[in-house]
Amino acid sequence: MKKGCVSALLTWLDDVLPGRIRLYAVGFERLMVENYRFVSELSQNRIVLEGSDGNVLIEGNGLGISEMRKGALIVTGAVACVAFQRRRLDG
Repeated sequence: MKKGCVSALLTWLDDVLPGRIRLYAVGFERLMVENYRFVSELSQNRIVLEGSDGNVLIEGNGLGISEMRKGALIVTGAVACVAFQRRRLDG
């Protein structure tokens, strides 16, 4: 893949999925998360992040948050599983 292709794909995702939680993985021990609203659960084995349309559940060992900024954070530790839980719309 050419160098500019990745940048173009990420821009395309912004257009299609504005405001949705995005995860960028670097190996098994680092995740950058964007567009979360707040952290609803935090332990060494489980982190739950609330988003605009659901949650992201991160499970593993020795989990923690190494850096946090408005709308973005970095999860470190041995990540074993990432699951998306879409919020049900009643109505």
